[in-house]
Amino acid sequence: MHPPAPPAPPSGTTAPPLLPRPTAVAIVVLTAATTVVGLLDWPRPAGASRTVATAVAAAPAALWVPVLACTAACLATAVLLLRRTADLRLREPRAWALLGVLALAAAGSVGYAVHAAALSATLVGPVIPVLDWLLTVVPPLLTLPITVGRRAGTRVAVGALTGVVTLPLLALGWSLLLSGPSEPGSPLDAVWNTAVLGAVPFLLVLLLIRTRCGR
Repeated sequence: MHPPAPPAPPSGTTAPPLLPRPTAVAIVVLTAATTVVGLLDWPRPAGASRTVATAVAAAPAALWVPVLACTAACLATAVLLLRRTADLRLREPRAWALLGVLALAAAGSVGYAVHAAALSATLVGPVIPVLDWLLTVVPPLLTLPITVGRRAGTRVAVGALTGVVTLPLLALGWSLLLSGPSEPGSPLDAVWNTAVLGAVPFLLVLLLIRTRCGR
């Protein structure tokens, strides 16, 4: 006799979405807002700020106001979405671990934005981005140890929450760069660069998480 065949998977099961609707809406709205804010006429760090550290040290207080305000808005939105999209409550240790990842992502994105503002005043020639994609790719991967044992949909949703912080702040950095005297640009340029260098890699890593964790 042959062993019975394994049961067929339920016909109604579908893959979880890469971006829950509230997360997607938050990313779009915040990215549009930070793009507009970054294109305003803000003061730039003085001198030739070749590194993130020197740019942060030389950044005037008037530049920190929009950067920190945008960062606070992104972090607050991500926290509000914790329960709704990622099924996490603030009293859970996993939620606090995720907040740590979001804080690290915000810190890296803030440094990137301030450095972009510094470059906008001195840069000559075309911009050649190299590691911009890391800002949106690394944070979702850092959430994987936090969500071990959770279903695939939750793991994807938790990774997607990092985009609420990184994508708008990446757009802020690009708009600050393109609003400087040496690199005049438009909102469409900032949105395009954010989409190609930030959103596409971000969605690809979420697809990888869904594929690997859904097995």
